[in-house]
Amino acid sequence: MATIENLICILFFAVDTEIRSSGYGSRILDIIQSLYPENKITLSIDRYNEEPSDAENRLRRKNFYLKNKYIDRESLVNFGKKEQEILIKNGDFHIN
Repeated sequence: MATIENLICILFFAVDTEIRSSGYGSRILDIIQSLYPENKITLSIDRYNEEPSDAENRLRRKNFYLKNKYIDRESLVNFGKKEQEILIKNGDFHIN
């Protein structure tokens, strides 16, 4: 994670495959929220589209964050050659 004023950026988030679907990911996000209750929390995920071979995994990841009350900004950002979707919780922000 990185903090910039009142903005928390989750740079990489993963739960070991052995313990996925046990609620740990949601609990970790809840802990982050409780540590920074007034902050906006953002993260980026691989852009979902139906073409890549891992499209089902991308959709599952996106739905996980939406279930945890992150909002799809419907904004894209490029990290090198990778296009990422931005999700946010606790507010909004604008990408210039």
